[in-house]
Amino acid sequence: MAYIIDQIRLMEDNQIVTRSILVDGNQFRFKEKQLDQFRFMKMDGSSYFMTPGFVMLDQNIQYLDQSHSFKLYVKNLIQKGCTFLIAAVDLPFERQWDEKKKHIRKVMMNSPIDYAIAAKIPIERLTPSIIRMLKREKITVIIVEIKQIAELDDVPWEWIRETLFPKQTPIFPHFSSEDQSIFHQLKSKWRQIVKKYKLPSLEECPENGVPLTKEALMKIGLYPIRGEILSGSNVDYNLFRMIDLVEENNYLDYYNHNPEVIVHNGSVLKAGEQIFYKPGFGKEVQLNAPGRFNMYSQPINKY
Repeated sequence: MAYIIDQIRLMEDNQIVTRSILVDGNQFRFKEKQLDQFRFMKMDGSSYFMTPGFVMLDQNIQYLDQSHSFKLYVKNLIQKGCTFLIAAVDLPFERQWDEKKKHIRKVMMNSPIDYAIAAKIPIERLTPSIIRMLKREKITVIIVEIKQIAELDDVPWEWIRETLFPKQTPIFPHFSSEDQSIFHQLKSKWRQIVKKYKLPSLEECPENGVPLTKEALMKIGLYPIRGEILSGSNVDYNLFRMIDLVEENNYLDYYNHNPEVIVHNGSVLKAGEQIFYKPGFGKEVQLNAPGRFNMYSQPINKY
């Protein structure tokens, strides 16, 4: 059923604007200043601030099983506004992939939200062979664990770059050193490598439970189908009460405020304090072209 979210506030070009949005099934169809030409049911959005459903990366969910602890863990993510999870799995050796893939899919089997799989490997295992294998498997992200500067010098970066082309699966660095001096050295060295070899990457791996940035989503290939409210994108959104908006700097404090309403794939996932937990409602998503996107839209009747 199509409906209009009327006079909702959201961010555009780092500014808070008021828009009316036509929702049709699991697709945003139009977003304009007003949509009076359509005669669909309207929902008053004037008391709310809208964000896209958050995409989050998580490296810990692999250690859970399909039990009460999994449900509580995922509920906590949903409470924060997460509607899409990138579930990372540790991969010490290439030969363990089938086993690890089977495990993470079993863990996520009854997930109420959509998910994709990422692989976390030690930097010394980053080879053309493992990249080719992970690309065939349509892995969303490769996370490389880095402890020392010397590890970065031993990687055949020219071969890595050639293997990544043309469908460039992003590589995110996870710096595991607790020494701040070494951490900053690793970060600086990584920036140099990324710039020199033009690798699809970020300065560091996103933290667990934190919404991914637009930059990260674009590199992964999820943007703008996920992580944005545009014509053609999925109906994943969060509604925050306007009172929770920090108006002096146009910043939403995600750590101290949770969405009042969460909609995932066109279905209400949270309303007020109640979470509608639907085991198995989420699906695994595989990306054919990381860093690229296609949008498909069908015409809609006005009446």
